[in-house]
Amino acid sequence: MPINASIILDSGSFMSPGQGIWYPSCRVGYFQCEASCPDVRIYADGEEVNVGHDLKFGDGKKTVDVIHVNANGQGIVGVTKSPTIDKFLLRRSSLYQQDSIPIDENTFDCILQFRSGHFRSSMVKKRRFKEVDPKGTVTTTQPVEVGPIAHDVVATYELADGDELQFATNGQVFWTSKSLKNLTGRLDIEILADDGTALRYYLESLGPRNTYWIPNQGQPPPSMDPPPPGGSGK
Repeated sequence: MPINASIILDSGSFMSPGQGIWYPSCRVGYFQCEASCPDVRIYADGEEVNVGHDLKFGDGKKTVDVIHVNANGQGIVGVTKSPTIDKFLLRRSSLYQQDSIPIDENTFDCILQFRSGHFRSSMVKKRRFKEVDPKGTVTTTQPVEVGPIAHDVVATYELADGDELQFATNGQVFWTSKSLKNLTGRLDIEILADDGTALRYYLESLGPRNTYWIPNQGQPPPSMDPPPPGGSGK
């Protein structure tokens, strides 16, 4: 019986080609959660599976391959995307009004390389961004509202009988869906980001700049915004 599987990206920096509907793989820069938090949560048929802290992705600046392997042992190659990706995925140019904002791939804790999967937007809503200096201190520039944008991105898969999803590094598999012995119909994998990674995604990976735009954590009310220059903010 087929298994419907999804991998939910809570955050990440997409480095995949921007043109075309189909391409061989999708690369996502990832910053791991703090040591006390897991990077991954797994749910089999709606119930969480205890993986402890074993699935930490960010060690060693490695590439983690996400692979759909069929019953014959062959990796399925080719990523597809929903039109919602092009419509709702946040682009750095939306914040900086520049055509191209380079990122430093070497800053990421690891690169997630999806060999297949159908990608779509999730949790689409507006988001407020505040300007900070290189130390992360909020400036007096008024925050801006961007959106609607995708807060999460989901990659979906249909696993036929005998198929599996694998996480591998340098050809060595360190997790497989076949480890879930009682899985019958639904697999959900959440790749997480804690609040501490926001500065890293929106500041550290962009290299030296005078100012940066970062999302407000927890969407605080406008009353918490810094006052405009020369004003009281009321």
